[in-house]
Amino acid sequence: EFLLSLDIDFSRLPIKRPWLKAIVKQFNYVKIPFPALRLRGGELGGSLIYF
Repeated sequence: EFLLSLDIDFSRLPIKRPWLKAIVKQFNYVKIPFPALRLRGGELGGSLIYF
């Protein structure tokens, strides 16, 4: 089974204010569900939300 989905690295956003950057960086510890494409047994499927 193979899964393809987005993964955002919030710490790489160009934020100039240190206090805001520290807050946004904490979002890297939380997994935000995104739609995913799934390839299983030669069949392509998808999920609207996948953790």
